[in-house]
Amino acid sequence: METDTDAALVARARAGDRDAFGQLVQRYMRRAYAQALGLVGSREDAMDLGRDILAVLRNIVGGEIHDYTKLMAEAREQALDRMVATAAGRGANAVINVRFSTSYIMSNASEILAFGDAVVLERDGDGEAVDQH
Repeated sequence: METDTDAALVARARAGDRDAFGQLVQRYMRRAYAQALGLVGSREDAMDLGRDILAVLRNIVGGEIHDYTKLMAEAREQALDRMVATAAGRGANAVINVRFSTSYIMSNASEILAFGDAVVLERDGDGEAVDQH
């Protein structure tokens, strides 16, 4: 069985070949983990660093990083839930003009902020919602 060179696998991965990217990951996973473990000293931190390295590699060759996308979606939902709970605690029954902001805190850490205007909505005579601020 012929083994592709790294350059060939990178070229295929850049063209969208997920199998080629998987082969690269398998080829270098143990070596990358050992290096990460030597740098950070704990297994958990080494695994986190490994995920970050894979994310960078995936960014280089293109494509979506499904685990990261899922994590960010969960973080957005949590930010929304917290915003709604804070608004309700202040007597609001709705939040309008909702916006998101993200920021990079440090290596391996980002944050997602959700913010908007907490309001009290009431119904008018036609049943339409009316903003009462």
